[in-house]
Amino acid sequence: MCLMHSDLDKHFGAFELFGSETLLRGFLRVGRVVVMDSGGLDEQLRGKQPVGMDFAKLLVKTGAHLLSRCGDVIFGVADAREISVVMAGIDEEGVDPRGKDLLCRLTSEASGKFSSLAGVVASFETKVYEFPAADLVGRYLEWRQATNDEWVLDRYLKAFAAGDDGVDSVPTSEFGREEKIEILSQHGVDFAEVPAWQRLGVGLFWQAGVGDGEPSLVVDTELPEGPAYREYLANHI
Repeated sequence: MCLMHSDLDKHFGAFELFGSETLLRGFLRVGRVVVMDSGGLDEQLRGKQPVGMDFAKLLVKTGAHLLSRCGDVIFGVADAREISVVMAGIDEEGVDPRGKDLLCRLTSEASGKFSSLAGVVASFETKVYEFPAADLVGRYLEWRQATNDEWVLDRYLKAFAAGDDGVDSVPTSEFGREEKIEILSQHGVDFAEVPAWQRLGVGLFWQAGVGDGEPSLVVDTELPEGPAYREYLANHI
């Protein structure tokens, strides 16, 4: 069954954890940590580029910080606008954490790290979803990747085709994906050649050390897409 963006938003919204709720034992959790565009922060850091490398690096470093500071984070993805972190389920007896504690921890850690790196005050909005099975986590991350890919496509369209009749005057939502790609092609931009880290995000995960060596953090800038991404996630979640 193929669901539209708004349908998927509602579908996954049913799994959202609210601050007053207790974390469900054994459920995998995904934190969606989004930087807020406060006072033009987005344009200030990204500049005139469709997807700014400096801005993306800040999100990747902030995502890596969450993996290092929040011990239950097992996998993360930083894309052009947000960070997703997958957290292991809670199985210990006697542990009864509240949703607000997790929301506050992710938000404060992300805001503090990003602001420190950027040299400007940045705030984040965080949502946490609880999923009973790993395949739901995978489907959620596939949705976020596809959403980011479409957003990046629109950014390129506006950057390279702004001012054209039928482009600047019409919302990008009026064009189909293939139409957008064709318009970019007419302006000398092959969207298929846009770097994977922009379109598909950057993966973050721990890799076991050799022998008694410490585990190392892997920053994967070549994430796959489609069915290959599904298999990739199954190996990490």
